[in-house]
Amino acid sequence: MKINFKKTFFLLTFSMFFISCNNSNGSTCDPTNTDFQQLIANAVASNPVGTYLDDVWMDLDTHQYNFSVTSAESICGFGYQSQGGFTGQYGIEIRDITNSNVLYSNQHSFSATATDYVQLPNPIQLTVGIEYAILRTVLNRQDLDDQLGRGLRRQNGQSIPYPLSQGNLTILSSTFFGSGGPVNNIVVPYIDLVFEQ
Repeated sequence: MKINFKKTFFLLTFSMFFISCNNSNGSTCDPTNTDFQQLIANAVASNPVGTYLDDVWMDLDTHQYNFSVTSAESICGFGYQSQGGFTGQYGIEIRDITNSNVLYSNQHSFSATATDYVQLPNPIQLTVGIEYAILRTVLNRQDLDDQLGRGLRRQNGQSIPYPLSQGNLTILSSTFFGSGGPVNNIVVPYIDLVFEQ
């Protein structure tokens, strides 16, 4: 009877392991070559060259862009880079603008030397036809340089001709506010969105 019990226990354990492996959807959260990164790179490389700049700009507390997707996606992470020597934290929010819901809100510190990524504990499901926003707000700043952020802007200071699209991502508008503003649609804040693959 002990042998049968051991065999049964082994088979059950092996079956549970096998089932759990097969239930995995095999998706990854890879922050390389995202739709957002491609959008920025393509704009900077567009003709005539120099029309768009990937630059550090805009000294207001909150940097936001609104976006939509052309097919169902899941945000599994985001990336940002601290600017102006700021070593404190930023509030990051992802909102469903259409339905007035906050989907994610937390505070994070980011590297000042490269875009630093945060993987979400639970991916955020995005639906076609819904307008979303991602915001970063500098917290406890000491001076104006702490508000600076990287972004895509036009060299001549004119408005960005929204919408901008790449892959399944469409950026609809942008705004900057807090300690001034609002300033609308002249910079795309460099807050990278990472979709599950």
